[in-house]
Amino acid sequence: MRSENHTTYMLFFYEEGDPKDIDFRNLMKSSYHEWSNMNVILDISVMARINKSDILEFQELVSIHKTENQKSFVILTGAISINNLPEHILTVPSMSEALDAIEIEEIERDLGY
Repeated sequence: MRSENHTTYMLFFYEEGDPKDIDFRNLMKSSYHEWSNMNVILDISVMARINKSDILEFQELVSIHKTENQKSFVILTGAISINNLPEHILTVPSMSEALDAIEIEEIERDLGY
């Protein structure tokens, strides 16, 4: 896993050779204290055949991040079938859409939604 710290968000990259599913989620959780106060973009677009269970592995982490820390957690999947996307986890196909989603959620939080 590679990460980049940006001004308004933390970007995590899934890389070939990284563990998958629970092990990858636990790898992210182990460093949670370092990025818990930032918006997050998780880029798993290089993962071969992303399915709904790959995304749902992050459900608990997404929920904690959004409710307890009031920050966005966006999963960048690349182009995949809409049938593979859970409704309650924010997923997007491109980086520009991930940044737009964070901006929209920041505005919503500022307005009290």
